[in-house]
Amino acid sequence: MSDQPSRVYPEYHKEGVRFQLYSDGTVMVWTKDLEPRELGKLSVSGEDRPWIPKHKNFNSLCRQWFREGDVDDLVSEQRRISDARGMKRKAGEDLYEALNDLLAAVERSVCEGSGPAQDKARAALAKARGE
Repeated sequence: MSDQPSRVYPEYHKEGVRFQLYSDGTVMVWTKDLEPRELGKLSVSGEDRPWIPKHKNFNSLCRQWFREGDVDDLVSEQRRISDARGMKRKAGEDLYEALNDLLAAVERSVCEGSGPAQDKARAALAKARGE
């Protein structure tokens, strides 16, 4: 038998934060883009053994941790990542047009029409076009 703790219940998630309870009492939390971190360890008071609450009680604990701000740092970090991804997605169309125009201007002004920067730009445009 392995020493690795096993998952006790299916993960619980609330507003993008996922909670997982392991057989050793460890509670891990993570989001879509962030690695799992240990939130804490549930143990029987005064004893050196894990406390494994009933499934519905674990879900209630997760809601309480969320409500009390125990995972606010995780939520705000995920929000920053999601906001940055959204800005890049919104800027993608403008960047595509600008790169296309810039490449056309460079190719008109340079006789050779080739170089590492231009090759990279062509490859990026081809990828954006699905070629």
